[in-house]
Amino acid sequence: MEAIINGAMSGVKLAVGVAALLLALLGMVELVDILLGLAGGAINSIFGWQFDWSLTGLLKLIFYPFTLIIGIPAADAGETARIIGELERLTFKARHPLFEIPHPSLSVTMIQAGSKANIIPERCSFSIDRRMMPGETSQSVLGEIEEILRKCSSDGISSGVRVTHEGWDPYAIDPGSPWVKGLCETVEEVTGKFPQIKGKAGCTDASHLYHYGKIPSVCFGPGLEDLAHKANERVALEKVVQAAKVYALSAAKLLN
Repeated sequence: MEAIINGAMSGVKLAVGVAALLLALLGMVELVDILLGLAGGAINSIFGWQFDWSLTGLLKLIFYPFTLIIGIPAADAGETARIIGELERLTFKARHPLFEIPHPSLSVTMIQAGSKANIIPERCSFSIDRRMMPGETSQSVLGEIEEILRKCSSDGISSGVRVTHEGWDPYAIDPGSPWVKGLCETVEEVTGKFPQIKGKAGCTDASHLYHYGKIPSVCFGPGLEDLAHKANERVALEKVVQAAKVYALSAAKLLN
């Protein structure tokens, strides 16, 4: 009981801390945006400029040289830089305290333009690595990116999104569900220790089992996660035996 209480308290503290950090970060970004706008407006009125002093405008300026380096025409480089800047600035609402990294992520990785050194590129493409969290769907993520493209679109420039890797929507079972509670009790019964409950980053069959079959799923197995898919990956035989006992007892309890 003490372990359950301590675990619940730790989860609540983490969730509140992440929420407070997110609010503070969003508030700081908005404050900086407002201050830049006020100061920039005054500078524009003094010198007669029309410069965009928002964070979006500054990001556009920062990424502008990189778009020129990869061969994008100067006339289009500003718009491309603005799109990349807006994507990198994107904030996420989804949070899950059980994951080591409790929020989604987006990275603009490969940027490509042009086919030959003496030909002006007619298009630019860049790849986005987008990692989702439970509570998000492939469609909602695609909609976010399409909305940024619509916001950054201008006359004479068309844009679109193509999904190159069909993943699957993330899934996380409720830690208070009977499936999780029953498994934890069995693990404690077999090993003498109450297990740590956490989210599993990466792809597992649990998503397919739930989204396509509506089958509640919990990831459990022997060995150290830090050694998975690495050189000298190994599992102690005693852990295999313990896991087999947990599987058998859990099934017996659930089918009782």
